[in-house]
Amino acid sequence: MKILIPLALVVCAEIAHADKLAQEVNSAFRKIGVGPEQIEPYTQLYEKFLLDRNMQVRRVMNNRMGEQLTVLARKRSARAARKSVKQMRVVLTDDQLKYYEEYLELANKLFIREAGLR
Repeated sequence: MKILIPLALVVCAEIAHADKLAQEVNSAFRKIGVGPEQIEPYTQLYEKFLLDRNMQVRRVMNNRMGEQLTVLARKRSARAARKSVKQMRVVLTDDQLKYYEEYLELANKLFIREAGLR
């Protein structure tokens, strides 16, 4: 006997999962604890990361189709995150960098999901 799950339940489960991921992203960001003297350089480097990641994923989405799309988008997001972590070494302490890496990993997952790439 097959049990059919109503579409509304599936959608609600997806929304709850996305909300949980968004909360995890916010929590990870707060753990970084950027100090007052770090705000300006952190903001500049983080904006650079966002532009790089978004540009890389946009290129993949414009040039690829099918299963490769999701895999390549994740790879490009991860590459942009690694580059950002290297650049942030100048601004953040070692402890902050650890939390920053965790934050970027979660933020990239959320970004990929919201882009509809799962």
